[in-house]
Amino acid sequence: MKMNYDIALTPNEWAMISNDLHGEGLHLVSKWRYNNKVHEEEYGFRTVESKSSIHTIVIDGQHALTTRFASDADKIIQELQTNTNFEVSVVTDTTISTEDKWVNPLGEYFLLDYENIVGIQQIGTTPELLYNEEVRMVTTLLNKNNTEVQLQFIITWETDGIQTKGCIEELCVNMPLPDIGTIQHLIETTISNYGDIGEPLIECYFDAKTDSRSECTPDIVARTRSARLVARGEEE
Repeated sequence: MKMNYDIALTPNEWAMISNDLHGEGLHLVSKWRYNNKVHEEEYGFRTVESKSSIHTIVIDGQHALTTRFASDADKIIQELQTNTNFEVSVVTDTTISTEDKWVNPLGEYFLLDYENIVGIQQIGTTPELLYNEEVRMVTTLLNKNNTEVQLQFIITWETDGIQTKGCIEELCVNMPLPDIGTIQHLIETTISNYGDIGEPLIECYFDAKTDSRSECTPDIVARTRSARLVARGEEE
């Protein structure tokens, strides 16, 4: 399920939103995560250090060419040493600079540890919530081209055979629904501090391993949106 919000946000605002969500227990991280540990230095307004290097190839005592990448410098040196009689070496100059800034999120995936969470946070192929041994939910949040925010829930259920609509709805909708509602509520409340977020455009499909696809029924879409109201203690 994808929820697309029509709101423009600058990269700096997105970094601030990442920090705000971090305070709510929604931690934006990279897809390539190896544990559930949250590092405070990845969020907030901090002094950020950056390094840049220039590698100069020296041939017979003369500066011949430069490259930004150590791997390129190594390849050039190896080629010259293999194919010529030149005396070659490399000189590396490194510049370190610091800047006080809002830390940009490392990725679009969530580690989640907010209050009353239903699923169990774990690292599978990516960070995900586990509901039983078969049902998993991956949650992502993306600032697309600084013009649109996309919230996505990817729910998977590994099953040996064809299942009834009732079973699919119970495991893939009802089970993660409280978390879907809470996540929507926290994200929408946070982003609304930076502008009018409005109602999202929702795309929702069921995809089977047979590559068949069916659109979510209107009642499932409606229940998904209603779940966020439950999370903030309201009723439609």
